[in-house]
Amino acid sequence: MFIERKTAMNPDCHQMVPTVKVVSSRCNLRCRYCYYHCRDQTKEELMDNETLVNLTRKTVSYVTQKPIIFVWHGGEPLLAGREFYEDILRAQDQYGGGKEIENHVQTNLTLMDDDLAEFFFRHGFKVGTSIDGPQPVHDANRIFPNGSGSFSQVMRGLTSLKNAGFTPSTISLITKASLGQEEEVFHFMKDLGLRSFLPKPCYEIDPETGEPTEFSINPQEYADFMIKLFDLWIENNDPEFIVRNLGQIMIALVGGTPSLCEHSGKCWLFPTVGHNGSVGTCDSFPMGKYLYGNINHNSWEELFSSEGFSRFISDLDENKRRCGNCEWFNLCNGGCLRYSYSAETEEWSLNIFCEAKKQIFAHMKKVITRMEEAEAGA
Repeated sequence: MFIERKTAMNPDCHQMVPTVKVVSSRCNLRCRYCYYHCRDQTKEELMDNETLVNLTRKTVSYVTQKPIIFVWHGGEPLLAGREFYEDILRAQDQYGGGKEIENHVQTNLTLMDDDLAEFFFRHGFKVGTSIDGPQPVHDANRIFPNGSGSFSQVMRGLTSLKNAGFTPSTISLITKASLGQEEEVFHFMKDLGLRSFLPKPCYEIDPETGEPTEFSINPQEYADFMIKLFDLWIENNDPEFIVRNLGQIMIALVGGTPSLCEHSGKCWLFPTVGHNGSVGTCDSFPMGKYLYGNINHNSWEELFSSEGFSRFISDLDENKRRCGNCEWFNLCNGGCLRYSYSAETEEWSLNIFCEAKKQIFAHMKKVITRMEEAEAGA
């Protein structure tokens, strides 16, 4: 049911960036911490051309930001094959209305080769990947179905990207294998010549025990890791290499506005579009509970006026009230909601990394204040 709701609760969504699951959850890896582990990662599903055209046409007519951004995601989006990305370009040429469009692909890189890398570079795609650190850290969890690590294949794919002219960015999960390896992880990422590196905490609940999995880290371990990482980043003083979430915190600490979803609090700007056109919140939440509708049948105006969207915004607002008058709210806006919502119980709570984040923020503020005082006294 779609209803018109022009209330203060409804935020402006004209700046949104759709994350498109082109092959649903299908993937050639079986990462131990993947949140798709309970889904069928072998089923061959692919967005058809009608859905691709509807997504392109309706997004171009709705979004007001420049450039219009599409994030092509998975599962593993390269399983769609080069022809699918050629279809994307054809749809954008036909329905783009001459507007500036930017395409992002988030891939595990194991299927990347020289030809595909050159194709993406020639057509202006931006490519991001997932690397957890040096081989022992990466291969502890990012594995193939046969249990073998993916590190060597990822490095081969990264070489293809760099040879084509890319300076890619990476997302990294901090797992038990990462702990005590802060210097090794930092220098490994920096030496890879990456544009940016986004470390995120690995925290998964075992559905059988209801307890965190053996590869998950606890909030204090996360705080300790990130504080050490920040000190290393400041010590190295290389503006060409960004620890992305720490950079966003620094922007907020000096009065700026963070844009990264886990700090902006604007989760509604990053809807997920399934291979079949279904639209809902980001993948941290069950599509069924917060289903907006389907891009094949609904406009973005209808999707953002749906009961599913209104339910999500209402729950989001209610959850943020738990933050009260926290002095750090403008830095995190409640943090990544993945850590405030339990898919098992469908209940919301204070972000489990709340106290850890406060430690990180306080440490960073103290270091930045000390640096400003030193500069002023020089």
